[in-house]
Formats: sequence, structure tokens, C-alpha cells
Amino acid sequence: MNEGKFDVIILDLTDPIGKSIPLYSARFYQALKEHLNPGGLVSLHMGIITHDPQQTASIFKNLIDVFTEVKPYLNYVPLYGGMISFVLCGTSVKLLSADEVIERINLRKIESLELFNGDVYRSMFALPNYVKRILGLTV
Repeated sequence: MNEGKFDVIILDLTDPIGKSIPLYSARFYQALKEHLNPGGLVSLHMGIITHDPQQTASIFKNLIDVFTEVKPYLNYVPLYGGMISFVLCGTSVKLLSADEVIERINLRKIESLELFNGDVYRSMFALPNYVKRILGLTV
């Protein structure tokens, strides 16, 4: 692993099968945490929550054992045919308001977005009750 420190670490890992299983362990997440700058974030997917809820719950548990703040969210990914669970992790995860997202989009002069806007961003963090139950969160 790189010895540097990072503001953001984004992981697009294979599923936790075979040789990739250690990439979903608390030990690996601890190593990631040690490579974050103060206020840094780790982002990764936890899988298609409806296909393997136990796997998603296990990944989430390992993350909350390591990081101070763990913010799960959902997004439909047509390529994978399901609702993918993702997570932002760090010592301080500040979710933006819809207005803050719109302001940042406008500030960067990003045009022609078809899917993403401030409301979509906020809705991704609004978890259905069955997801909260799977993850062991208060319903």
C-alpha cells in the first residue's frame, strides 16, 4: 500500500470472494484509515443489498468497527441490475444539503446532468426501513 496520506480514497473492489476477501476486513479498513488526512473520506460499495444482505451487513459492521462515522447510501446501477449499497467513512463525514450540492454544481459550471442533482444526492442517504434493519440501524 502507498505510504502517503490522502483526502479521499475511492475503492471499486471486486466482490468479497476468494483472494479479495481480505479487502473487506477490519484490518484492511484500519490500514485505509491510517492513510487518510484529517477529515479525509473513504468511499466504497458494499454490494447489491437485496442479493446478499448478510454480506452487506458484515461489510458495514467491519466499517463501523474502524471508522468514527459511516454513512451508507443507495443508488440503482442498471449495469448490475439492482440497488447497490455504498458508504462514506471517516472521522467526520458531513453530508451536504441539496442547496449546497446545487451551489457546487453551479460554481463548477457543470451542465447537462441527466441523473444527478441536489435532491437526488440527499435521497441517496434516505434509507428504507428494510435496509436499516439489515445494517442494524434504528428503524
